[in-house]
Amino acid sequence: MPNNKTINNLTIGIGFSLIILLISSTASYLGIQEQNRHRQELAVTRKIISMSNSLLSSLQGAETGNRGFLLTGKENYLEPFNMALKSLPGELQEVEALTKMDPVQKVRVDSLLTAAQWRLAILKESIDIKRKGGVVSLAHLDESKMAMDKCRAIIKAIIHYEDDSIDKKSANLDNSSFITTL
Repeated sequence: MPNNKTINNLTIGIGFSLIILLISSTASYLGIQEQNRHRQELAVTRKIISMSNSLLSSLQGAETGNRGFLLTGKENYLEPFNMALKSLPGELQEVEALTKMDPVQKVRVDSLLTAAQWRLAILKESIDIKRKGGVVSLAHLDESKMAMDKCRAIIKAIIHYEDDSIDKKSANLDNSSFITTL
């Protein structure tokens, strides 16, 4: 029959083991939570880059359709333009939603919204001029180019900013993964 000292030692040992287990489990849980947060941040960064590239592609599609119509006068050349008109609002909203928590990117995205609207307004105006039998002036084409150049520059800045943060976010994920395994 075990004596009281043995029972006390066993009780202390089991209690100590349970405390260590509780601490270890809590640390693992917190580490996994941290990992998930870093993984989510990295996914958002990648999505912003992807959506920014889609935005650029849509703006270029609008430009292509507009140019084809201005050269030929044929409505079927406006297909890429019309597709861009449908896709751009959703793409812009998605990038806006993804960047709303980052004040630096929010300023860029707000500028992009304005520049894209300017760009589309110029393209629509040139289509209207052509439909009415007019000739689009060189000044109008220059303004159109300026608007597109502004959109490209803003998108480039958005992507560059996100590219710069990928390494940091990947390192954070790697560190939290390493700590969790300990």
